[in-house]
Amino acid sequence: MQFLSTEPDLYSKLDKRDIAQGLLRHAARDWGDVPSYVRLGNKAALKNGGRVYSSFTDRKGVKFVVSTKPGQRYPLVYLLAKKYY
Repeated sequence: MQFLSTEPDLYSKLDKRDIAQGLLRHAARDWGDVPSYVRLGNKAALKNGGRVYSSFTDRKGVKFVVSTKPGQRYPLVYLLAKKYY
């Protein structure tokens, strides 16, 4: 599996199986724990070609985000800052 990350030590903080599951869910349009306004934005982004976000929690309780946009070669995976949850 190949993805982009803003976190150099992402693998030490997140369980790889949960990253894979999050990517699969994101691809299936299951955006996890995002608020309703993000879900609405995701629906508009799919229609108009914008960025789509999803948020998940791994088995260690660490929250992470998956983000994709048209033309982006790999999904972006990063940790969710504590101030957002």
